[in-house]
Amino acid sequence: MSQTTPAPGATTQHDRWRKSSYSPSGGPNCVEVADAADHHAIRDSTRPHAGHLDFPTPAWATFIASIKNTERDM
Repeated sequence: MSQTTPAPGATTQHDRWRKSSYSPSGGPNCVEVADAADHHAIRDSTRPHAGHLDFPTPAWATFIASIKNTERDM
């Protein structure tokens, strides 16, 4: 995982951000994700210019699987 903080006014390599399906609708605690071939990124939707976290695809897949397993166990 790496954290990227763009310079003021800079854009990131991710141009297709989407709201995470795990974010509550209309709530203040929303995250956005962007997918690329070899990694995935996540950022705070209320502060999109504050930077984002990058995860390699294998780490992202493990993270999502753990969320799904936790939901199933609840």
